[in-house]
Amino acid sequence: MLSEPECGAGCCGAVCATVHRTGGLVIWSHWENTGAGGIVLPEVRFDSDRYDAELARGAADHSWEQPVDTVARLLEQTLQDSGGFQHWNCALTGVWVRRDRLGQVNVHFRFPRQLDEDTPWLAFELLLPVSQDHNAPAEEQAGQLATSVLAVDPRPLAEVRGGSGELALRLGYEWCPSS
Repeated sequence: MLSEPECGAGCCGAVCATVHRTGGLVIWSHWENTGAGGIVLPEVRFDSDRYDAELARGAADHSWEQPVDTVARLLEQTLQDSGGFQHWNCALTGVWVRRDRLGQVNVHFRFPRQLDEDTPWLAFELLLPVSQDHNAPAEEQAGQLATSVLAVDPRPLAEVRGGSGELALRLGYEWCPSS
């Protein structure tokens, strides 16, 4: 999946393609636009060295970020590097910004950390406030948020957003993943 709206692929559709490498090429093929039927896109081919260079350049370019985007990126990196979620048998699944809520970052994590097909699980969302003040250093904000998230078990502070309703109730969490 190359692109998906915030409302999800099932609502407004998504743009999907198969991306694979063959020899010195990166090929995007088998396009699908789930929100606009009938549009057929051709296969696109890229020189793999130039493709890799452009991916590296794009990954290193943060000039487009708003302060909240920078905080989210740095917070995710700090939380991943710390391994702190493992202490509570949780796995960090992502930190991002919703464009309709620019004053906060969303921290998503799962319990338990290790899953198999028979393991009930819960998905959590923790909403953290972020200053939109361009004078508030993003590095300091990310560091402070990481310290507060890692100081205590984050599950009681977060909302259940998916997983097993039975497990949620058994562990004392309110079950309302659709809200």
